[in-house]
Order: sequence, then structure tokens, then C-alpha cells
Amino acid sequence: MGDCGTWEIHFTASLVGLNTGSSRIPPPKIGHTHSISNVDGLQDALDDKSNVGHQHTHDDVTDFPVAVDARISSQKAQPGGLTTLDGSGLVPTNQLPSYVDDVLEFANLAAFPGTGESGKIYVALDTLRTYRWSGSVYAEISPSAVKSVNGKTGAVLLDTGDIAERSRLYHTTARVRSAISAIAPIVLNPTTGEISMPAVTASVDGYLKATDWTTFTPRNQCLRNQKCGWIPRIAT
Repeated sequence: MGDCGTWEIHFTASLVGLNTGSSRIPPPKIGHTHSISNVDGLQDALDDKSNVGHQHTHDDVTDFPVAVDARISSQKAQPGGLTTLDGSGLVPTNQLPSYVDDVLEFANLAAFPGTGESGKIYVALDTLRTYRWSGSVYAEISPSAVKSVNGKTGAVLLDTGDIAERSRLYHTTARVRSAISAIAPIVLNPTTGEISMPAVTASVDGYLKATDWTTFTPRNQCLRNQKCGWIPRIAT
């Protein structure tokens, strides 16, 4: 709304002419001016108008909220319009520039879109391999030349059951025990791996017990002191 003060009404006549009895009045050749008082009801219509600048709220304009809502709705997700938000309050990826979401992750290669998009990197999470769309197929661009380890892909963890032993055998308890042998009086238990020796007896070789000390000690002294009634002879 602007200045609503004095108004002037301009009319441009296009009359062919007026007959006034004996004389003919020619039509006006240029526009002419009327004051407000010459127009019936115009002054009354203008009396309710403000003669200074003023403002209106949207409630003062008929159907303004409806018109605004319709305008906003028509511009949502449209080129040159307004961006929308998803249920999480985020802008959907289809309304973002391509470079914003250059890396896309999927469970595996089979889960990739049937037709890819150039300029994007696709990651298969099961193998951690990366791909680009060539225009017809997904071409792998993973930095490593290793495709698999012992037939396995992804994060590989191997144990002795995964690799053939060939000529280098793995260590096992049974193999260690079978590789050890013992000569009497040493005894090897192949089941438990225990090594032992029996005590000496009149018929069994073995280790001397503490009680054997009393038997051998006097004889040892006899040999040293030559008081046993016999002298060992050394053959010559």
C-alpha cells in the first residue's frame, strides 16, 4: 500500500464527434483531466484509505497462509526451489551435489546398484575392495594386488588347519613324544611323556637309593686304605 492522498483520473477520448443541434463539436484530440469530485463515489471510496505508508499482517490478506503454503509446497525438492529434510532431519542424498557422497558402502559386490554412477567409489564391506563404475561393469581399483590368501578373502585369519604341511611338519605334542627314545635304565612313557629311572636292585639297573650308601661307603674306604685283606690287581 502506498500514498492514498489526492488522486487524479485521466481519460483519453476517442469520440467521433458530438452533434449539438445546429453545430458539431469535434472530439478532443488529446487526453484531459478530471478532479476527484467529477467522479461519482470516488472520494467516498478513498476516504477509508491510509494517506501514509502502513503494514498488514498475513491475517489481513484473504487466504494468505493458504497461498504461501501452496507456494512452499510447489518449490520443495525442485530445481531452484527448496531443499527438504528426511525423517532424521537430514537433507536426502538425491538433493545433494554428487561430490558430497562420493564413497558408497555396501555389504558385498552383489549388493551394488545394477547401474553405477561415474565419479563415485563403491566399497564391498565383506572384502574391503573398492570399485568404480566403468559405464558397463564395476571395475576394481583396490590398491593391493592380493586377491585372496589360501583361498580366503576379507580379513583373513589362518591356523595350521588351513595350510598344507608339506615337508615341514607342524609341532604337536604327540610328534614330540614319538621323536624321543630312551635307553635302559631310563624309561620313557609315550603316553604322558614322563621320563623316569627305577631304583637299582640285584637284577635291575637303576639309580642308587640313600640306603645303598651304607653298603658302598665301607667298601670305598677299604679300597682307599687297603685294609680289606685283598688288593686289587691291575693286569699288565
